Amino acid sequence: MKKLWIACLSMLMVLGLMGCGTDNGKAEEKTPPAKTVAQAPRIMDTFVESYDFTGKNMTAVCTSGGSDIGSSADYLARITKGKANWKPGKLFSSQAGADEIKAWYNGLGF
Repeated sequence: MKKLWIACLSMLMVLGLMGCGTDNGKAEEKTPPAKTVAQAPRIMDTFVESYDFTGKNMTAVCTSGGSDIGSSADYLARITKGKANWKPGKLFSSQAGADEIKAWYNGLGF
């Protein structure tokens, strides 16, 4: 069950970090610094703020071909409800194969 939860959360992060987010009127303190090149879509803010992730292992994955992960993972870690164990995020190119992704994931120590 633990691996399934991580896989589901990872997939949500993949879906959420596929492109740059936009500021949709959230409060100033919730908005990542303007110098950030890429940021997760605001829906990811809502997701990590809405559930208690205490004790959960989390990481961010970006599959965007146009922008990098920027400070998205750090920002999401700061606003996550509960004491989650955040691991460094990674940008994968659209050409990344299963072996490359598995090697990175296994190296996280989950």
